[in-house]
Amino acid sequence: MLDGSSSGLGRMKDFCGLRVFAVSLLTITVTATFVSVYSSALAEVKGEGEGVLLSQSPESTREATGQLALTSTLRSVTGHSNPGIEALEQAATAAVEVASSTKSSGSGWLNPAFKDIRNYVCKYSVDGGPCRNRSYGDYPSGLKCPPSYCCSKTHMLHGQSGEWCTNKWALCNGLLYYGDSSHGGCSCDSYGNKCPESSSCKQEDVAHGGTYCECNEGYIGDGTSCVEDLCRSSPCHPGTCMLVDGQVQCTCPEHYEVNNDTVPQTCWMRDMCSDSPCGDNTSTKACYHEGPGRYSCECNLGYTSVKVEGKLMCDDIFNHFVCSSNPCGIEGVQECVDTSQGVICTCFTGHSLVKETAQYRCARDDPCLNSPCGSLSTANRCVATSTAYMCTCTDGYTVATGETGQYCAKDEEGTNYVLYGGIGGGVLLLLSAFACTYVRSGLELNDEEVPM
Repeated sequence: MLDGSSSGLGRMKDFCGLRVFAVSLLTITVTATFVSVYSSALAEVKGEGEGVLLSQSPESTREATGQLALTSTLRSVTGHSNPGIEALEQAATAAVEVASSTKSSGSGWLNPAFKDIRNYVCKYSVDGGPCRNRSYGDYPSGLKCPPSYCCSKTHMLHGQSGEWCTNKWALCNGLLYYGDSSHGGCSCDSYGNKCPESSSCKQEDVAHGGTYCECNEGYIGDGTSCVEDLCRSSPCHPGTCMLVDGQVQCTCPEHYEVNNDTVPQTCWMRDMCSDSPCGDNTSTKACYHEGPGRYSCECNLGYTSVKVEGKLMCDDIFNHFVCSSNPCGIEGVQECVDTSQGVICTCFTGHSLVKETAQYRCARDDPCLNSPCGSLSTANRCVATSTAYMCTCTDGYTVATGETGQYCAKDEEGTNYVLYGGIGGGVLLLLSAFACTYVRSGLELNDEEVPM
């Protein structure tokens, strides 16, 4: 019995210890839940409302919210008021989840109802910061503050230090306007005269709307007023335009330069031929500007357009031939040698290195240059062929071949033919006359012998 009682007592102590641990855990969990829910509700009261002050104290609100969340969780998990250890752990975990959910599910107002882009003078700032200028991508034109900007109540963002505008005006200093928007109270009838020159008053009679000054078309805010938007006509094209102290300031792209000789500034294309990139008059006939960063070279005879260290220029064409491309030609070439300065051509006898169509080559010497056919009295002309020359002779001369080639020689055989032909012709003429006489005589004799 004693042992049994001791054993039962031990089990009771263990159970009591376990109950104490569970209650402690539940107490810690509930306390954490209350703190979390209280912080969330306090944040909602301070920052995210619609401009309506809450009458209920933050403490009572957060306590009620935490108790309700915990009670609801306990009932949904355990179904009774005396849960076991496992049920208590589940309830504590669920209570923390509900508290976290309650903390993040605020209904506070963070942004104005209208999020579209407009030309209002300082209609919105970004995250409670100062108004942005033209360079801010969300606004196509500058959003600025006029003096004594109209604002009945400026709603501050959550976590931002600031107060309601008690005098219904937000303080503006240059670009600084530390509200997110204004709403209620203001109207164009009562405050429209506050808008600067070249602007008009705009009013939105809706929740989170307000009264704003909008620069007229062709104008842009410069911090305190609306000035003419000189960048509207894109004078810096293809560069970018900014207004600095009311003046155009251009930023030009590559191959363009700022032209300060015009009002306003412009971007003009740099003349690629202005520094004679092709070379001097010896090598270059002309340089042509063809567009941004582009030009071409027209070179003199004997020069070609090449790139040297990435720069286009005219250079001696002989410096850019190699023997594999037959720069010396295909006829009469004795030798072609590549060197660092170009190629060296050596021609056979009877050929010379000449420059034709901006290219050197071995060319055959003119065979008719020294009148090999003879003088003008003997030779009509000398005609060069691909391999030699041909002679055409005058009357009494004929083409003959000597050791150096053709020439026109006196035609001796032609003279004998004329003599022999003359003698032969005379003999034939005499024979013809004799035959005619003989035949005639015979006819006369025959006539006498015929009887009557």
